[in-house]
Amino acid sequence: MQAHVIAEQVESYRTMIGYLDSLSSNEVGKIVVEKAQQEWPDDYSMQVHVVDNQLKAATEFFGYRNSKLPSEVVEEIRERAFSEWQGDYEMMLHELQEQIEAWLQINA
Repeated sequence: MQAHVIAEQVESYRTMIGYLDSLSSNEVGKIVVEKAQQEWPDDYSMQVHVVDNQLKAATEFFGYRNSKLPSEVVEEIRERAFSEWQGDYEMMLHELQEQIEAWLQINA
């Protein structure tokens, strides 16, 4: 069991080194890596988990489109979510999706 945990941590450490190299010039990437390192300073597998989930959420958040409501409404909601959840792209995406769903229920 210990050998498995050690191997997993070593592999995750190497993955994090790759992230540091590849994301160092990307503002979102820097924020995400820093967040992961602060939240899980001694657990590289959790750092990788956080980085993967945050990058996926950031991609969805910034690329989100919905043809059922005006683009200005989406942008207004996106800006609010961005300011309310600085550095947490999973929460930004969640807030965006929840607010758009609410808007559609009220206005559809």
